[in-house]
Amino acid sequence: MELPLDHFRLLGISPVASAEQVLRTLQQRLERLPSEGFTAEALESRAELLRSSADLLCDSDRREDYERLLTELSAHDEDALPALEVASNHEVGALILLMEAGQAAEAFEGARRALQPPQAPALGSGRELDLSLLSALASRQAADERRRDRRFEAAAQVLQQGIQLLQRMGQQQQQREELEADLQSLLPFRILDLLSRDLNDRQNRDFGQELLQSLVQRRGGLDGEEDLHFPQEAFQSFFQQIRGFLTVQEQIDLFQCWSEAGSVTAEFLSAYALTASGFAQRKPERIESALHRLEQLQDVGVEPEMACLHLLLGHTRQAESCFQRGSDEALKEWARQQGQDPLAGLCVYCCDWLERQVLPCYRDLDADPDLEAYFSDRDVQAFIERDDRRRRREVEPSAAAITEFEVLPTPSEPTSLEELLQTPYEDGEQEIDEQERSSARERATALLSELQVEAGARWSQASMQWSQISSELPYLLRRTTNRQRAIAAGSVLALALLGGLGLNNTIASRGSSPSMPTPDQLLLPEATEPFDLDTPLAKRAASDLAAANSAAETRALLQQWLSAKANLLDGKGSAEALDGLAVPALVQNATAARASDAVAGRRRSVNATIEELELVDADPERRVARTRLSYAEEVLSDDGKLINSDGPRTLENTYIFHKHGDGWQLADFRPTAP
Repeated sequence: MELPLDHFRLLGISPVASAEQVLRTLQQRLERLPSEGFTAEALESRAELLRSSADLLCDSDRREDYERLLTELSAHDEDALPALEVASNHEVGALILLMEAGQAAEAFEGARRALQPPQAPALGSGRELDLSLLSALASRQAADERRRDRRFEAAAQVLQQGIQLLQRMGQQQQQREELEADLQSLLPFRILDLLSRDLNDRQNRDFGQELLQSLVQRRGGLDGEEDLHFPQEAFQSFFQQIRGFLTVQEQIDLFQCWSEAGSVTAEFLSAYALTASGFAQRKPERIESALHRLEQLQDVGVEPEMACLHLLLGHTRQAESCFQRGSDEALKEWARQQGQDPLAGLCVYCCDWLERQVLPCYRDLDADPDLEAYFSDRDVQAFIERDDRRRRREVEPSAAAITEFEVLPTPSEPTSLEELLQTPYEDGEQEIDEQERSSARERATALLSELQVEAGARWSQASMQWSQISSELPYLLRRTTNRQRAIAAGSVLALALLGGLGLNNTIASRGSSPSMPTPDQLLLPEATEPFDLDTPLAKRAASDLAAANSAAETRALLQQWLSAKANLLDGKGSAEALDGLAVPALVQNATAARASDAVAGRRRSVNATIEELELVDADPERRVARTRLSYAEEVLSDDGKLINSDGPRTLENTYIFHKHGDGWQLADFRPTAP
């Protein structure tokens, strides 16, 4: 057989090693035996090959001839690899040395070929035992090499081949169980590897989702804890990481599947995914479906989320009611501070909820929580108008009795406008006097005219306010923060819904006052996640730019990205600090790198500072910066032991920024071409 090694690599020495170093290395290799289990014949074959290489390299004439042959081979073909001819009776020893030289994948392939007919060894022979053990060890070592390179699916494939080979041979039961355990521990990383592939790579992505399904099933469902090797806390962290690699439709399909199996968590997450899809793609019917799902979970305290969904569907009264029922006193007080209009606080809360919890978790969504843009969409407006008409048709006349609004003289008179106009009567009843009928019609006509005049006046007033606000809005938006913009958008939204789309509610609200809640309504559920009043609503928005195309501003943004990313990789920061500084794909890459290090029990201490920055291209929508960075990195274990280091050295990169809202965002970077 041909062994793809030269004498230097076989011994594990440098080409410039002296004869004394050769002999010392030989002695060390002979004393350091491979894994227990190989036969004496295999170990002796390995030792003979080591001695043969050492003898050649210690003979100056033979070594000189050999080095000349290597030089000629390299000069003739730069890609040519030296190889050694090994007798067939030394095959096992040669493959052991190949594995020890760091070529475990090649050693595994050699062992697998040797176990195939026609050269397959006799059943139960020592050669069969050696080759089976070698294939197990080599497949495991090859998988570890791929795992270190983050090629998790490739590592899994090598392990599967090793397991299948041992199963066929009926050998090495303990080794096979260890390979199976390694394969099982690799499952989360395989899922991450496959789901992070390009969206066009459907085959691998679909396979990744199949593995995710099997992992969840092994746990006993999304809420289960049956997998003792993967505790709930670790699973939750892993699941949060992979969500960023799934599209919104993929998440909808997965969550709906798991919710049908009885998972409350999946039901909740499916509502979030439907909301994200409906808001970003301007499909309110999906938001309506999300609301129906949350309505089944009211006993777990989801009223604030339901309030946001009612708001997005134009149900302003239901939104206010849910928000009041589900909010604690601190949140209610904060909402009152946002403005006199009750909807102002709800609009700000809804924007923040969309930005922090709903929109960031999907690979194919990059939407801003802009309520003004959402309600300006024609499809959204058409849906709300259709829904408004449908809701009016579903209301029974008795449910909208005019007596509720104190416009009739006595309760004995007809109880609806339709009755006033038509004056119905039953057979056998005394016929109504013509004069009384005329009087009823006159009262009804006068009432209708009065209500129409009032409604028209309110609509005119709302239209004037809308005209004034819409004319001032561009100027106001340039001067306000995102939180203030949301309040402005909330006020505009309230005018549009209550004045325009809610014109039909003018009659229904005339002279009404809030009804007293029942005692059970006062028992508010626990509020959801505390609302951070100090954090600005829009993390991605930059401050007003002092000067367009400013190199200093670009430098500050880039240094902020480098520092935030370094903190994340060192385990001191969170991915939230990166949000808005770069496109989601770059944030997800950094998050995935940190996740992989955390699972491996390590962290990275990175020091990256900008030495020089030059804007080589800049326009209102795009900036290209050529930079020189001082870079140093240390890979440390969780207990602080140094594993590896790089630098300090200089990096020359080109960074591309694009306009994002009122600020700038890192879109891509690459090494600067020489």
